[in-house]
Amino acid sequence: MRMFCVAVIALGAAANSYAELRADTASRTCAVIKDTGLAGGAWTERKTGEWSCISQLQLVDPAKPEGDSLQFMGEGQADQVKRVKLVLNMVQAKASKSSTALLVKAAQRLSIRTLGQSLPPALHSAIAAGVPAKAYNVGTGKITVTSSSGTSNTGYALQVSIE
Repeated sequence: MRMFCVAVIALGAAANSYAELRADTASRTCAVIKDTGLAGGAWTERKTGEWSCISQLQLVDPAKPEGDSLQFMGEGQADQVKRVKLVLNMVQAKASKSSTALLVKAAQRLSIRTLGQSLPPALHSAIAAGVPAKAYNVGTGKITVTSSSGTSNTGYALQVSIE
């Protein structure tokens, strides 16, 4: 009976820790991939009551200020980041290899630093191809790759979310 109680308590603790990002504070989470040029900035309350940090846009090609860009975001509550995202904003509907390569690099670092594991090969391939993919459980969380189109035939966003 004692072993059963210990097992139930252990399972409960594991369930409560599921889907938590590894960084222990919002400020650390917002700075988790600053070495890629995507520092999240200050953890700030928005008008909606949500809390977030948002990096400056990082241009894929600095010589093209109107070109593709990458941005990092953290979202959550006052005391905890619940989700981090990378958003690749593309001018053309088809992603360039340099744009998706930058996103793959940042997503790989973000996955390792927030979940403790590398991107699964299927997600790595989807991001490199610039296409959405189903959600994957990775470490203590979940990674999703989604896309959205702009209001015209130009413009497209590929987003990697980690919860």
